[in-house]
Amino acid sequence: MAQDQYDYIVVGSGFGGSVSALRLSEKGYRVLVIEKG
Repeated sequence: MAQDQYDYIVVGSGFGGSVSALRLSEKGYRVLVIEKG
């Protein structure tokens, strides 16, 4: 089973979650975004 490693996990892809994930990824962090539904 493959395992991925992330620096940050953002729960929710609304405006705040999307902007946070974008800013973190622009700084070179590996980001996972989880959205319900």
